[in-house]
Amino acid sequence: MVPAGYMAKRVVARPDWLLAERVSSIYSVSGCMSHDFADYVEFWQHNGYWLFDSPDIIIDVARIKNIDVAETVLFFYEVYELQFDSGQWTRFEPEPSFGTNISVPDGRRRDGHRQPTNPLTLDSRSAGSYATPFAKTISTLSISPMS
Repeated sequence: MVPAGYMAKRVVARPDWLLAERVSSIYSVSGCMSHDFADYVEFWQHNGYWLFDSPDIIIDVARIKNIDVAETVLFFYEVYELQFDSGQWTRFEPEPSFGTNISVPDGRRRDGHRQPTNPLTLDSRSAGSYATPFAKTISTLSISPMS
């Protein structure tokens, strides 16, 4: 797994329609359920994975937008080195036009592991993550392709 960066998210509880009783919260990489802390793209502070190189950058953006991140969860993401594209495995790398210099956290705890059932679902948003309430220890959820 390759470090991809950080994101502060507003994690939601499992919706009633999701019939998975052992699931309590949704740690979505995309913002469709657990939303990002802000619409951050306009500040162009994200890295080539469209995440942040450090929690400090998230805090800076939140201050500029006057956003309280106290109720967010800080995620640290990792991505698999390869992606399945046009019928073959290719290198998965950050967008080269953005600087990517990720500060890897010292302390983290793996929250779980997700392995997609279909390698075609892997794209630039497939990632693993370390999650925690903002400004505390970091835990993880990894996503990797099928063997």
